Amino acid sequence: METGTRMEIDWRVMPTRRWMQVLTPVARPVFTAAHALLMRRGERGLRRELGQAIRRGRPNTVLTPGE
Repeated sequence: METGTRMEIDWRVMPTRRWMQVLTPVARPVFTAAHALLMRRGERGLRRELGQAIRRGRPNTVLTPGE
């Protein structure tokens, strides 16, 4: 059995800007793709930072930008 942490997030986004509300019916695929790309980049960055924390010998410590 593997050990570790698993996190699942159910994130429901509602556009607040008028132009987004107007475009959502036709632009939803573009908004969804842009969001997915952003999340993949964030995941890569988090994995990189966690790997560095493990190499530093502090696996439970993740530095934030500017630290």
